[in-house]
Amino acid sequence: MVHYAKMVDVDSELIELDIIETAKDPGDFPEFDAMIFVFSTSSTMTFHSVIQYHNSRRRLIALVGIMTDYHGQTVAYDDGLDLAKCMGAGYFHFSPKYGCGVQTPFEFLLRRFVVQQPKRAEIIQVPSFNLYRWIRAKWYVYRIKKPNSKVWYD
Repeated sequence: MVHYAKMVDVDSELIELDIIETAKDPGDFPEFDAMIFVFSTSSTMTFHSVIQYHNSRRRLIALVGIMTDYHGQTVAYDDGLDLAKCMGAGYFHFSPKYGCGVQTPFEFLLRRFVVQQPKRAEIIQVPSFNLYRWIRAKWYVYRIKKPNSKVWYD
């Protein structure tokens, strides 16, 4: 088991990020807020080991398919995306060989974590017009913008 710690600034909020790299069952670590599952797109065995996990605590999850530059891919992009939808996870598909996209799953989870935290309500003055239509059309409760991702929790 390898442990990394880092302070990260996300949308002007300082978050302590503890990364634990392990091959153990995620159920053995009940205190986690988020997880990143990594599987090789050239190995159905690693893909099926991710399928066995059941997200009973509704943790934040990112599913990452790696080795996309390898020509012997046995797990298709759509298979990974379908699994991510079933898990309620964000899905990312890239090759870490060149370093492109490696930070994306971390940024996705950190932004989701910040959005889930309770915020102080803002008082917003609006012009006198149909407030219900304005709220329904805009839906700015706390003025939080969700980051772009392929899959979002319901």
